Amino acid sequence: MIKYTLIFLISCLLISCSGESESSSPKAGMDTGSNNPANIEREMESGDSETNGQTLELTIDEFKRDINTLDDVVLIDVRTPVEWENGRIPGSVFMNIYRDDFQSKLNSIPRDKKLYFYCASGLRSDQAMEMAKEMGFPYSAHFKGGMNLWNKKEYETVTD
Repeated sequence: MIKYTLIFLISCLLISCSGESESSSPKAGMDTGSNNPANIEREMESGDSETNGQTLELTIDEFKRDINTLDDVVLIDVRTPVEWENGRIPGSVFMNIYRDDFQSKLNSIPRDKKLYFYCASGLRSDQAMEMAKEMGFPYSAHFKGGMNLWNKKEYETVTD
């Protein structure tokens, strides 16, 4: 387990230090062809293979809009149990990215669903998005800032 945790942390460090600017990533809220969620949905229905592995980093407002308006969204919280219990986005399903069964749980989701991941800050959700892409999911998204930003904006959360 320590080995996998170290690999994960090193991967996160490499991703965060890659030097890519935020402006180089497409924004789903803008009509940029296949990056627009509405266009992705049409392409998925038509079987267009260009949508395989589409991952997007959204703004928090784009993320909130999409989870409230798009069909076939699975909202996935990839945080730890303690973080989950302290508050989550309504409608979320819990899939701790650190658990050995994370990929098998993810694999049980139909491939026609749009996966929307979040965590505390955006690092783990980005990792989960890449895993989903490798597993053949055609569309996944997340937002930087995670629950830290969600709570700062005082958006709705739920607890048990």
